[in-house]
Amino acid sequence: YGAVVTCFFVDTATTFYDYLVTIEAILTNGGLFVNVGPLHWHHNSRLPLAVDEMQLILETFSVDDSARPAFDILHWSIDEQPLNYRDNRPGHASTYSDAYRPLRFVLRKRLHL
Repeated sequence: YGAVVTCFFVDTATTFYDYLVTIEAILTNGGLFVNVGPLHWHHNSRLPLAVDEMQLILETFSVDDSARPAFDILHWSIDEQPLNYRDNRPGHASTYSDAYRPLRFVLRKRLHL
């Protein structure tokens, strides 16, 4: 594929590395991996990553013996304003708010020569 887009998805992984291996394998050279969503890891996650840990993994992830990183990070940001995850409209009786500041990134799969 030329692009893989994930929205409120990567934190559903039991092991993020498995998702990363699959995404890298299905992307064409130069393909984009675009993500938006929180890192509110599923309770079955074996290794819940912090933002800086995920960035380090994405910067250094390699699929062959060359240890050459598989991706270039084109964009990396965390939203300043939280996004509501559930219905928090005025008039709905609740003292609970469920909102996240999504991590947004765009990676480009490096050309394998």
